[in-house]
Order: sequence, then C-alpha cells, then structure tokens
Amino acid sequence: MQRAKLVFIAMSAILVACVCVVQAQNMRRIRGVVSAIDGQTLSVKTADEQIHRITLAENYTVQVMSTIELAAIAPGNFVGVGAQKQADGSQVAMQVIVFSEEARGRNEGHRAWSTVPEGTMTNATVEATAEGTRGRELVLTYKGGKQTISVPPGLPIYTFALAERSMLKPGAKVSLMATAGADGALSTSSVRISKDGLEPPP
Repeated sequence: MQRAKLVFIAMSAILVACVCVVQAQNMRRIRGVVSAIDGQTLSVKTADEQIHRITLAENYTVQVMSTIELAAIAPGNFVGVGAQKQADGSQVAMQVIVFSEEARGRNEGHRAWSTVPEGTMTNATVEATAEGTRGRELVLTYKGGKQTISVPPGLPIYTFALAERSMLKPGAKVSLMATAGADGALSTSSVRISKDGLEPPP
C-alpha cells in the first residue's frame, strides 16, 4: 500500500511538471506594431516583418505603459524584475515593472530569464528598499523565498494602468503574451500599449 502511494505521488508530480512544460511551450511573447484590428482579430507586425494575427478574448483588457521614478517604488508594491547574475552572485536589474493591483500574485516566484545570459526573473512583493553599492536595492519576497536585487541609476521603471480599448489601433506599439492552440492559432486576453515613444520592455 505504501509503495503504491509513493508511486501515485511520483506520477502526480511528473504529470504536473509535464502540464507546466506544455503550458510554457504554448505561450509566445509578441512585440511589434499594430497593423490592423478587425473585430476580435488583432494583427501585429514584428521586427522581422512577420504579421501575427491574434484573437482577442471577449473580455480582453488594454494597459498603457508609462515610466515612474525609482524612488516611487515602495514596500508593498508587486513588481517583476528581470536581472543578471554577477560574478559575485549578486543580481543587477535589467528591467523593472511595477504591476497594478489587478496583477498581484501573477507568476509569483523566482526563475531563469532567457533574455540575457545568467538572467533571472522575479515576480514578488517589495519588502524593503535601501541604498547599495550598485544603486538602490530592492528586497523582494515571494512564497518560499527572498531575493535582493540592485537597480542601477537611470534604469527605466515601467508601470501599466488600464486604458480604453480605443487606444488599440494601427500604429500603436504593443507587447503581449499569446497562447498558441493545437492548430497554432494565437489568442490573448491582455495587450500592453506604449506611448510617448516608450519601447515595450522585453
């Protein structure tokens, strides 16, 4: 009986891991310029000149991107920090996003980030901030762990707020996470728009 229970637990863990891998493989990040929007179909032209057609969910949201001062980050904010590990094991931020309250808890945790060599991505709550040798340090906590990441002076700090759907129009710079179906068709429930010349973060 005990052996059967252990086998069941092991198989359950493998199944969960497989599901997570499949979900990750089905997600695609798309960044580019809106070339057209026709009802629930959004067409985005990416830097490689390809046009991707994405089906928008009925309840899709539009978020507008802006920047804030580093000093505005305060304990309690839920943030996403893309960083690069240094030779001494410390982490220096390459990207900081302050999420809205609606996004609190989304993808919480600490994981690898493929955008840069030795990259890490941490979605977590700011526990404290302090001045460090490489810039302002953010102490980030998430379920099961804690990370301290230095934010160098001058790094853009991005934030997003809900916006009107009318902002989603040809010429708008956008970034989004799309889900690929079994037939390869793409869909999404949220689109981020940059304004005032800002480039969407990677």
